[in-house]
Amino acid sequence: MGISPMDAGRAIRFSSGWETNLADWQQLAEASRKVYEEMKSQNP
Repeated sequence: MGISPMDAGRAIRFSSGWETNLADWQQLAEASRKVYEEMKSQNP
């Protein structure tokens, strides 16, 4: 994909399909926010 191995190791890819709905995206957003907050608190 044209990125370095180091950057590729830090990437997250999300995909959707025909049956993905708004609630699925909202759940993903909330889970991502929780992970971000947890990581942020571990690396001040």
